Amino acid sequence: MEIHSHTLMTIPVSMLRLFFRRSKIQQVSVIIASGDPLVSFMAFMLSKIIGRPYIYDNQDNYDSYPIMKIPVIKIINEVMLRRSDIIVAVSERLKNLLLQRTSQRVVVIPNGVDLELFQNYPKDSSRRILGLPLSKKIICYSGSFEETNGVLLLCEAYRILARKKKDLLLLLTGGGPEKDKIISNLLGLEYIYLDLPYDLIPFAISSSDVLVIPYLSNDFSQYAFPLKLMEYLAACRPIVTTDFGIVSPIIESLLGKEFVCYSTDPNELAEKIENALQMEKVSTRSFAENYSWKKISSKLCEEIKSLLSKN
Repeated sequence: MEIHSHTLMTIPVSMLRLFFRRSKIQQVSVIIASGDPLVSFMAFMLSKIIGRPYIYDNQDNYDSYPIMKIPVIKIINEVMLRRSDIIVAVSERLKNLLLQRTSQRVVVIPNGVDLELFQNYPKDSSRRILGLPLSKKIICYSGSFEETNGVLLLCEAYRILARKKKDLLLLLTGGGPEKDKIISNLLGLEYIYLDLPYDLIPFAISSSDVLVIPYLSNDFSQYAFPLKLMEYLAACRPIVTTDFGIVSPIIESLLGKEFVCYSTDPNELAEKIENALQMEKVSTRSFAENYSWKKISSKLCEEIKSLLSKN
């Protein structure tokens, strides 16, 4: 990425290149670290060695990461929070949390969406692309397969729905360490799991009648800004979410409280999904357009320009 004559380098992708091609180091104006605190600390040390400003990108609440159980990792995270030139937080809630521990500048740069890729594609043609049945009512989850992401809760809700309605299909796409364990809970139910490249995920979303974000409320989700939120909204499909973080207030304001499950009771989630299945499309794309990657990146670029003008 370049801003006029300044070259920006993201760590750790180019870390080795920086070390082994000394000439490149002199061209770097700012170092932006994205990743867990251990990876980011390597970038932090490099910034001190070469005397360049350092931006610490907090894509999640890193306190919720298992690696933070290691005392030395907690210490280096605190060092970076206190000595970074700018700290990026993915949500306003995370910004407020971080401001309790640092006096440095904290800016909110949320996750965005590629609006050219994630569009409101026709349902039937999207299903034909992926080989999905045209006659089914499809409930979709895309993302990481972890118990904390509530996928087991979704499986339980789907089992309840499948007893009453025979025209349903659960569509799952994504990955994660608990994928096989979670999918095993769907034994005897009609579902399809697709391991899709990123450029086909929009067709899985557009193939669906209802999209679900079933995250459990915890120290991770309360501060998160899931990528899937804007990807779902860009497709103009009904969305059912559990009550967490910034997601449930957004869905409440756009679609109403009937699209939010306020408990971890699979019966309530099943009821919300069943009601959402009665709807066709919803008008949510205009909201997602406020979160295009072009707009998101321009905000980061302005912060970098301001930082460079002071150095």
